[in-house]
Amino acid sequence: MVVGKLPRGAISLTGNIHTGSKKHSGESETEPVVVWLRIVAKEKIPELASYPQGVACVYPLEGPLLPFLGGFSGAGTLCCFLALSSGSDCVLTAHAAEAVPPGCIALDEGHLHNLHAAEGEAPRSFSPFTMPSTLPFALHALTLEVKLRERAQHPQG
Repeated sequence: MVVGKLPRGAISLTGNIHTGSKKHSGESETEPVVVWLRIVAKEKIPELASYPQGVACVYPLEGPLLPFLGGFSGAGTLCCFLALSSGSDCVLTAHAAEAVPPGCIALDEGHLHNLHAAEGEAPRSFSPFTMPSTLPFALHALTLEVKLRERAQHPQG
């Protein structure tokens, strides 16, 4: 990062996503749903090895998230979309997984990088990401970032 420049692009925290907390025409104003979750490394939980890269995992009975864990993913697990409550460009697909300790979210290396987060830091606040029903949604810009990561070690077989 260049000193004196604000971070931009895919890993910035300057995004302005909608988390269901603002009033739009025809909608009642509601308090945002916020859940504080401690970050754990997904690769440190062996039971999560079957979940694909790019999928975050949360405890299935995480109180405030229960109403949002309603959709089923292709893998047949409950899922929802989450983003940092403070604002972020990064929207996570979160699957319910009983192997995740209550009050935690299991993230992979890509998530940690995009959220500027680290395992073991203070809990972060997340909110369910919901598209406003009254706003049209179109992708206006797409920024891709490529970063060389460590090669996965595959067992010889």
